[in-house]
Amino acid sequence: MEAKELRLGNFVKLTHGEKPFNVVLSINEEYISVDEITFDYTERIEVEPIEITKEWLLKFGFEKRNSLYVFKYFSTFYLEDFRLQIGASRVLLKIKYVHELQNLYFALTKKEL
Repeated sequence: MEAKELRLGNFVKLTHGEKPFNVVLSINEEYISVDEITFDYTERIEVEPIEITKEWLLKFGFEKRNSLYVFKYFSTFYLEDFRLQIGASRVLLKIKYVHELQNLYFALTKKEL
């Protein structure tokens, strides 16, 4: 996983960690901090993405409606088989990881998920 994919507040998992998820706390030109651990960009960053699941969608405020997961605060934004749908348009974007959903939501709304 590359550090450039991450934003503050993203949920990731430390490769050798015991917690179910960790939070990106700071990012600058040289370092990224995840919980209490700081990585230099020249080092291999020991974090991995968290695969998105139905449980994560429910935690983020999505509601299950038939085969869809609809974001209750943004009714035209929903996921079907973890593919993004906006209104009647199908967007060919597969959401695989939690941080991708967090980043996409921020890009669309300028708010944190």
